[in-house]
Amino acid sequence: MTTKIAPGPSFLKLLTHASEAKKNLITPLQKFFDEYGNVFKIPMGFTSIYAFRTPEAAKEILQDKAKSMCRSYDGLKPLIGEGLLTSEGELWRKQRKMLSPLFHQKSIENFYQNILEETSSLVNTWKKVDSSNELIIDPYMMKTTLNVIARSLVSTDLSGVADQLGVNINVAMDFLVKNNGTVFPVPMFFPTKRNLNFKKAVKEIDRLIYDAIEKRREKVSEAKDMLDLLLNMREEQTGEGFSDRELRDHLITMILAGHESTASGLTWAFYLLAKNPKIQESLYQEIINHIQNSQAPKLEQLSSLVLLNQVCKEVLRLYPPFWYLERKTSEEVIIDGFKIPKGQRISLSPYFIHRNPEVWENPDEFIPQRFEENLHSARHKMSWIPFGGGARYCIGQPLAMLEIQTIIVELVRNFKFEVVEEHLIEMDPLISLRAKHGIKLRKTKR
Repeated sequence: MTTKIAPGPSFLKLLTHASEAKKNLITPLQKFFDEYGNVFKIPMGFTSIYAFRTPEAAKEILQDKAKSMCRSYDGLKPLIGEGLLTSEGELWRKQRKMLSPLFHQKSIENFYQNILEETSSLVNTWKKVDSSNELIIDPYMMKTTLNVIARSLVSTDLSGVADQLGVNINVAMDFLVKNNGTVFPVPMFFPTKRNLNFKKAVKEIDRLIYDAIEKRREKVSEAKDMLDLLLNMREEQTGEGFSDRELRDHLITMILAGHESTASGLTWAFYLLAKNPKIQESLYQEIINHIQNSQAPKLEQLSSLVLLNQVCKEVLRLYPPFWYLERKTSEEVIIDGFKIPKGQRISLSPYFIHRNPEVWENPDEFIPQRFEENLHSARHKMSWIPFGGGARYCIGQPLAMLEIQTIIVELVRNFKFEVVEEHLIEMDPLISLRAKHGIKLRKTKR
């Protein structure tokens, strides 16, 4: 079989893009895709990064040839340990099988009340301020989604604990993002200020998490929250449950994946609705036609809101929270006709697949109707992958989508959103795809 050689920039050319890559990695990557096509190779010393942006390549990487690769998330292990996001092989398969019941439909329905109550709290907070108030919405989305996941994990009112968790998680994640983006990071054993602050944040996170685990082990709960379910899970063959360390890793993984990505998606959703007032108004009309103003939406009503579901999918197409996926080859593999040796890095970005002009017409425009059933079903299954694909498809997808839908419904039927033109909007592609300066909107009570 004849294999192809991937084109790409020279090391010297890469250096000319170093400054813009530091500001926004998406900018130089987009330029390379524009110049070289759907695949290019970036030299990185002894290894290279092979970047792809087609659904066909995604299927090979995430599904057909996934066993020839491993995930490249070791940089997150100092915080989240060996959770579902970072584990590999037999350990991952065991964890995935045991954790799947947490996200079955019945379990999701049990957590729906938490979403409604936290969203209602946000609506009431916003109604108390000036009706024409301009505000940065990002911290509100982060706080709401963090409270939802904290309550779903440990049931009781964790507003104080959630705040402490949020502060320390942000410190730890900021450290990991900067550390992993440095060519020669300072070893953890050096007592630099940044290293010490990171260790202090992780120690506080551990204290909060282990305290919750200890209290629950000491006292039987009827809460039926995620922690309760985790404590009662047993491995099929051995009958063993999770150790405290395993519980800690799973809880932190779910907190990170369950609030950061959801908050990012929601922030971009309200920005896009504010930028497209006709779509926002159509969505408002759909909501009030199906849900009475005085009532909280019922779970079954959300699936009947066609435009809502299209809006959510289109938001996640344009701004997938986890915008960048990476693998490392554990053996030689051929992807899309390109031979990739063992030990090389493979970059697969949902962001670039979602904006590939060969896959999507007018890819940079916000067009929810492109997700009409007859149109979307004709596309490649890997053309829309905000939650990844293959065996490692995000296990929390049903809960994330439910949370995004519910919060959009409640906020759109209570407020009208407009953009603040003078506020600069720039993407900040870290671990999740944030807005560098936040999203500032003008909201008006309906």
